[in-house]
Amino acid sequence: MALNTELLENSFALLRDQQEEFTQYFYQTLFADYPEVRPLFAHTDMVEQPKKLFKALTLTVATTLSPSPSNGGISLNQESSLH
Repeated sequence: MALNTELLENSFALLRDQQEEFTQYFYQTLFADYPEVRPLFAHTDMVEQPKKLFKALTLTVATTLSPSPSNGGISLNQESSLH
């Protein structure tokens, strides 16, 4: 199944403007639905962690949409279709 990159790009653009709300909702939901993971964050700076999460998501989306020199100019979307 091919990745709908237009949908990914458009959806993430909407999310980008709501970074703080998204990450707050993500961690509230994570800890409410899976309280057993909360101890894994005991020594985590929860002011910085949401920023790191969003940076990781941003990088993932960008790498999915654009070719990377580190993998021979193949985007993650193109690479996934090779497997």
